[in-house]
Amino acid sequence: MEIRTRSTRTETAEQTATWQLAYIDAAERDARKFLNEDQYAHAVQLFDELSLESNPRCSTTQDVRPIDEFYELRDKGGILGRINLRVYFAVFDNVLDTSGWGLQEGG
Repeated sequence: MEIRTRSTRTETAEQTATWQLAYIDAAERDARKFLNEDQYAHAVQLFDELSLESNPRCSTTQDVRPIDEFYELRDKGGILGRINLRVYFAVFDNVLDTSGWGLQEGG
């Protein structure tokens, strides 16, 4: 099992924040089993947009809810039809070097 990530770097006059969103690679494989190509592309786009937020924990554009130390990205309807999509992820703050953590940049 691998953990995949999406990274961002936010710079303001006051601070520079670097964080990563991390998800288990099994989630990607499982999603491909029940989502068609367009639905899968939509899910990836949601996660990519979330990775660009100034704070992915309280997104202004996505439905994100905390679950203990993790978070849940939620979506339903539209291109997903009757599917209630849930993507569970973690946020690693102030990440400088994750090379020794077994994390792999997603794509």
